[in-house]
Amino acid sequence: MAEFLNEHCVAAYQQVGDFTVTKVDGKVQKNGGNVASYFLIPRGRVIDWGLVLNAVVGPVKADKLLSEAQLAQQLYEQMERPSMNPIMLVKQAHMAQAGDHVHQYLAENPLAPIRNIYDHVFEKLANQKIAQDRSGAMTAAAALEKARKEAKPVLLVLFKGEKKNPTYDRTTADLFSHLGASTAARPAKNCLVIPMPIDELPALSSLADVPAYDLAERTTPTMVLVRPNGEQIAGIKASVDPRVLAVQLWSAVNEIRFDKAQKLIEAGETKAATSYLGMVKSSPAKGPLTEAAKKQWELLRAGKPVQPTTAAAAAHQDTGQSVALDR
Repeated sequence: MAEFLNEHCVAAYQQVGDFTVTKVDGKVQKNGGNVASYFLIPRGRVIDWGLVLNAVVGPVKADKLLSEAQLAQQLYEQMERPSMNPIMLVKQAHMAQAGDHVHQYLAENPLAPIRNIYDHVFEKLANQKIAQDRSGAMTAAAALEKARKEAKPVLLVLFKGEKKNPTYDRTTADLFSHLGASTAARPAKNCLVIPMPIDELPALSSLADVPAYDLAERTTPTMVLVRPNGEQIAGIKASVDPRVLAVQLWSAVNEIRFDKAQKLIEAGETKAATSYLGMVKSSPAKGPLTEAAKKQWELLRAGKPVQPTTAAAAAHQDTGQSVALDR
């Protein structure tokens, strides 16, 4: 099947539906979701781009997908003949597949533009709801891009349902209120805190090219702390002790600032590097990384050379120390 598809087709995909994928303790649980595959006429041929030759609903077996792909290819080749009526050709081919509800629908709508039929195929034939709003995932994707530029971690707060301006569901609002009045408030201001419906996590994976996150719990709200590149640092329960969360947030902030400083050192931008190192060394979270930042900061201030390293390496120079908050 793969050989045939690689030879005759060009693949593309788009998420149009809502579904939930959670991964807790390495176990993936998927609620809802389906797939519809379309074989379309390519651009530049007799028929305009976007007309459906054939379609398949569901995650079917390989032999089923292959046979439908072969049918689409056969129809496409036959349409090259000048004497052929493309619409009648496609209609008759689908009518011949008696008893199949997808083929029956395509026989009634031969060579229809995909924009005219995809909603019926997905909602009526695949029995899934088309998502009308991807604003949460788009906001989170934009935040990740901003985080890369500003060297900040991102704290995703995942909740069930849609955001209702200006409030969320009660438990999510309570979580924000609780954290805002706790010791975690200050380090949170040095992160990008992004609320997002948990159903939009799959869309975020597609938009920002990030992996599936391992959540700390299956209930919502829940949190995920990630690096600017989208890599997960930790899954965090909503019931976390704010003092523990503060340590986690400061550790992430310091790590990202330290690594940013190392890139600036490599680029010869010592003034900017000194600024980032100064923030790390002055952090309330004390440990090996803040000590490493202090040493580099002092060397740069003295005009001496500094050998770039990484936050991970610097933090493990003394395994006998741990991160703790100044009081």
